[in-house]
Amino acid sequence: MPVVKVTFTEDDIQLLDRDAQQHGTSRAELIRQRTLTRHTTGSPFTTAEYHRVVANAHQFTRGSIDRLQVESLVAFVLNQVMA
Repeated sequence: MPVVKVTFTEDDIQLLDRDAQQHGTSRAELIRQRTLTRHTTGSPFTTAEYHRVVANAHQFTRGSIDRLQVESLVAFVLNQVMA
């Protein structure tokens, strides 16, 4: 395979390593998957990841916003970002 050089900050490397470990893959494979599938599928999130984001957003609001409203807002934002 041809080699492509990409530079990342230390914080980015830590995030990539954590995500790669959670997905049971290497950092390089994770980068390949995200680079190639993001443009073809339009969605880098699994259903479980989506629900994790909603739960984190709901927790961030400390219950001041109904969970269904938080989920609607998360879905709207993700659709706007990925469009």
